[in-house]
Amino acid sequence: MRSVGTGRNRTEAHRPVLLNVKGMRLALLAYVNTPAEGSYRRATWEATDERAGVAWGVADEIKAGVAAARAQADIVIVLLHSGSEGRDRPNATQRSLARAAIDGGAALVVGAHPHVLQGIERYGNGVIAYSLGNFVFDGFRRAANESAILRVALGREGVRDLAWTPVVIQRGRPQLAEGRQAQRILARIARLSAQLSR
Repeated sequence: MRSVGTGRNRTEAHRPVLLNVKGMRLALLAYVNTPAEGSYRRATWEATDERAGVAWGVADEIKAGVAAARAQADIVIVLLHSGSEGRDRPNATQRSLARAAIDGGAALVVGAHPHVLQGIERYGNGVIAYSLGNFVFDGFRRAANESAILRVALGREGVRDLAWTPVVIQRGRPQLAEGRQAQRILARIARLSAQLSR
């Protein structure tokens, strides 16, 4: 199993993972940039030249990192751990970092951290899914237990197609949502996505 966005030092944490999938070369990068909430503190989490940790996301560095990865790959995908917990709209930092990744040449940004679904945005030549919500997670109620699986078809030109499979988290495990619950989840994604264009 390979890791991305973490390492024994800053260089390792910011290094892309390169994969060959169906004749395409994919580069994966991952970054963290969360508000100071609970145990999340940049000073203790960020990888430095002397300390292990995570790749802390800064817009200019993300853009440069993606551009460098793009020189080695057909497609760059960025995993972004950012946003405010429990909020169904991306905050300004999330949007800035995700857009920097697309501006650098990423085809897809997949977000996490808020524990609830957020919208999806087509920006420039890429797609940003700001938060996929929860998946295998317990201890949450209501909206945090309604989530979705994002399925993406990629080609050398980027994201060809995407679709959502609604799920509900029951006792910490995802189950396929059905009927009205599935419709409600899909409607929420559509509403949150539409709000991003305003």
